[in-house]
Amino acid sequence: ALDVRRPDFAALGGWFLLSGLMVSLVIAWLRIFRPAYWHRNNVVLLLWLLMAFGTLLLQITAGRTALPFILPLAAIGLLVTVLLDAETAVLVTVVVAIIAGAVNGPSLELGVYALLGGLAGILAIRRGDRLQTFLQAGAAIFVVQAVVVTAFSLLGERDLAGVVQLIGAAAASAGGAAVAAIGSFAVLGNVFGLLTVFQLLELANPSQPLLRRLLVETPGTYHHALMVGNLAERAAEAIGADPLITRVAAYYHDVGKLANPAAFI
Repeated sequence: ALDVRRPDFAALGGWFLLSGLMVSLVIAWLRIFRPAYWHRNNVVLLLWLLMAFGTLLLQITAGRTALPFILPLAAIGLLVTVLLDAETAVLVTVVVAIIAGAVNGPSLELGVYALLGGLAGILAIRRGDRLQTFLQAGAAIFVVQAVVVTAFSLLGERDLAGVVQLIGAAAASAGGAAVAAIGSFAVLGNVFGLLTVFQLLELANPSQPLLRRLLVETPGTYHHALMVGNLAERAAEAIGADPLITRVAAYYHDVGKLANPAAFI
């Protein structure tokens, strides 16, 4: 006779209720605290895809000893921080961590591992305006995740070989998260129509054709724009606004003078 396993309908029902509750809370949070995101279908779709992809990976590796610890789940928090904001990234990280713990056991260790590792990455990545910040975020994720597995190993009965194995898994997870974030955030930004820091840095480059025209055809206006950009950047830093987008906007605020440079003094 064939050994056909019947599905555990109680477990499926519990998982369905938990998933529905978390999705409802995320939607409610966006509706109340991020109405700008709520009215942008591309942002909602991006968040759903990231959480769905993380859930799929967790379900594939569920029940394994070390594989769930290797998953670069912290990359989700890094991507949401760079593409949207840190507060939304924290919410998504909490949801992913709950899913990670629920799918595997439930496992408190894996849930804390995913939660604290993701939060460490969010704190370290900040604005993600340099490649170095992604590497620093990967290092922070590794340190926190290694401490988590070590702490739970001391609380339990895991031997030294198991601890070393999970620390290696934490290193692979942190490195994979940094690499995945670096390799995909620009692509995701373009696909979903989200402005990234690197696009702003490219616009601020003096070799941009429009800025070059401004320098050649209206040099006085060009130098004025640079001065306004520096002043506006310092003012934005003082009040907690985004200094980069402020500086870039200041660079381009007088490009209309290219139409008739002689009409301005």
